[in-house]
Amino acid sequence: MLTRTASFTTTVLIALALTAVPCLAGEATNADTLAELAHLRAVVDRQQQQINRLLGQSNTQWLAERRTEQVQDMVRALMADADSRASLLESGMTAGYGKHFFIASEDGAFLLNTSIKLQLRYIYNSATHDNVITEIDDDEFGFDFRRTEIAFSGHVFDPRLTYKVKLEASRSSGTVSADDIYIGYKLSDDWRLRFGQFKVPFLREYQVSSGRQQAVERSYVNQVFNINRSQGAMLSFRQPNLQADLMIHDGAASKNRNFASDRTNIALAARGQWLLAGEWKQFKDFAAWDGEPLGVMLGGAVDWENGEEGSGVAQPDALSYTFDLSLEVSRFNVFLAYVAQHVFDNDSPAIPEPDQQGFVAQAGVFVVPDKIDLFARYEHVDLDGFFYNLRDGEFDQVADDSIELLTFGGNYYFKKHNAKLTIDVVCVMDPLPTSATGLGLLQSSNDDQVSVRTQFQLYF
Repeated sequence: MLTRTASFTTTVLIALALTAVPCLAGEATNADTLAELAHLRAVVDRQQQQINRLLGQSNTQWLAERRTEQVQDMVRALMADADSRASLLESGMTAGYGKHFFIASEDGAFLLNTSIKLQLRYIYNSATHDNVITEIDDDEFGFDFRRTEIAFSGHVFDPRLTYKVKLEASRSSGTVSADDIYIGYKLSDDWRLRFGQFKVPFLREYQVSSGRQQAVERSYVNQVFNINRSQGAMLSFRQPNLQADLMIHDGAASKNRNFASDRTNIALAARGQWLLAGEWKQFKDFAAWDGEPLGVMLGGAVDWENGEEGSGVAQPDALSYTFDLSLEVSRFNVFLAYVAQHVFDNDSPAIPEPDQQGFVAQAGVFVVPDKIDLFARYEHVDLDGFFYNLRDGEFDQVADDSIELLTFGGNYYFKKHNAKLTIDVVCVMDPLPTSATGLGLLQSSNDDQVSVRTQFQLYF
């Protein structure tokens, strides 16, 4: 607008000057005319300078106004983006770390927990084997990633509808496979249902997470008699002083198998636990933390498996049962367990019928509260002539069917079970019929095998 005004003024002045020339010619001399023209040019030059200054000031102001508008537009965009993010969180998104990392909807309808377990071991094993000519001393040692696991759990749509998916990497090949996969539903405060693949409710030692054990690994008794994970459905009952689980499943050998490849027609398992004193949370592990009240729990379980007959080779039936006692009081813990297994030939003369049994006694004490504990464990296994467990399904005849083991060691807890260092020594006082590399033990034909195990664990 200012530019158009300046142009108009200049045009008018020039026009006036040109118009004035004829008039001045008639009334004055040429010298007067020239003087007047010079005066008019000087006036026009001064006005042009003023116009230029005004234009410069106007452009500077215009640029400043444009910059201000751009900054305001940017601020408005950032505020809108922040508002949209805030509204997203307000509409149903929270995240953080409690016992595990989690993502949840604000209304409580959705929850995703993520947990990771890493167990790195260094094992030294010394065992003696008979040779045709002489005895051979074998020393084996090295690192072992015993467990590398990641788990996802929580609920969807409703806190009553729960799920869990846990994946593990193989120690030997690194391949990833499913460990737990199940869907659960809370029918009421007392009753719950679960469908999928998960631990069979049998041995208490196996019910306790591998990340919450007192020794580096569970006992050899657990290795022989454990039912492991299976596919099936379980009904659970919960009361302040009583817990009971009843499961129908596909047998001890059904983990990660389809319905046509397991070795049982049907299997049933039931476990009950009675809390005589203390709190249930005390028995999620074996350690007795400083300040814990007296806790006493009795447990018992039974598992019946009916082997298939129509697969070409009959599979045995088996009845297993167990009883256990757990006691914890500030800094001191005791665990006792007895388990027995009877194998039936299922009308096949080729199947032997051993009666096997095992016993575990374990005790521990904190010498530095919540930081350093010491423990010892004694085990006895009677195989009744055959090494046999339900998971492998193979009968291996053994000459020395009575095995005793002694384990002792300690833990340093950096952050309870979330970060801890465990060192223990396993003494096998009898020949071991088969290797149990997960326990750091190897097959041996003589007495006095020794395994020194060191493990660092992260569990979060």
